[in-house]
Amino acid sequence: MSIQWFPGHMAKAERELRARLELVDAVFELRDARAPRATANPRLPELLGGRRRIIVLAKADQADPAVTQAWLEALRRAADAAVAVDLVRGAGLGPLYAALERLGRDVAARRRARGLLPRPPRAMVVGVPNVGKSTFINRLAGRRAAKVGDRPGVTRGLAWIRARGGVELLDTPGLLWPKLDDPEGALLLAALGAVAEHRFQAEAVAAFLYRRLAVLKPAALLARYGAVLSAGGPSAPASAGEDEPGVALEGDPLSGGTALGGGAFGAAGLPEPEVFLARLAAARGLLRPGGAADAAAAAELFLREVRSGALGPVSFEAP
Repeated sequence: MSIQWFPGHMAKAERELRARLELVDAVFELRDARAPRATANPRLPELLGGRRRIIVLAKADQADPAVTQAWLEALRRAADAAVAVDLVRGAGLGPLYAALERLGRDVAARRRARGLLPRPPRAMVVGVPNVGKSTFINRLAGRRAAKVGDRPGVTRGLAWIRARGGVELLDTPGLLWPKLDDPEGALLLAALGAVAEHRFQAEAVAAFLYRRLAVLKPAALLARYGAVLSAGGPSAPASAGEDEPGVALEGDPLSGGTALGGGAFGAAGLPEPEVFLARLAAARGLLRPGGAADAAAAAELFLREVRSGALGPVSFEAP
């Protein structure tokens, strides 16, 4: 399955981002703590040049804490700072505030050394769609300064916002790159909500995510969907899975891979993805006219529940 998404408003936003980089002293790069590699835009180093970069792993409450800590240690070797935060509850903001204060001091010192008049430090907030940029800005601003949504593309314009410590933040629309070359990375982006739903097949993405969870957190699947997974019920329709990409895993499931045989499902006692979706549809009353299970609706439900953290904290990638 191919996932390509670079709408016209994104191309325009990238051009404007390039043009306005001269106005900022630093960049806050937001990534999803559950998949820091997949949600890192490979175009950013080219776009940002040598400007200070602070990596913020958002949604840290939904990721495995030990894996997140390993990511922070790795990212701190590649960026000026890296922090993990729960922006909704406000957990982990102390290191972020400290990074803001350091930015302010450094900008003031550089301007004094060059004989320039003081001004507020300026930073740009960037990241893939739906990673939490608006929530991040609202946290730092202490008010509802940016629109918040649960779908890609909510933030369309470019605007300055005054935040904690006098820092001026430039919000930007979420940016994806023109070509998603890594199939698993593209599927993770879709699974985590960075790609608009009409741009991918929900059943294929749900099957990918189910296979990953079957390796990473089978107990969580059983805890959430035990009755569906263990009970008999509808089987997958004969056509199910025809378009499913080769996205199952072998080796370390956090590091990626390309093949996972049915043995992993047998060992965990879990049905194949198509059977799971058919049973989930039947259990939740998601039926097509005539009473057939609506696997597409079940896939969308499953994706929503995983994105919301209903299965508990899980990390899909390791550094």
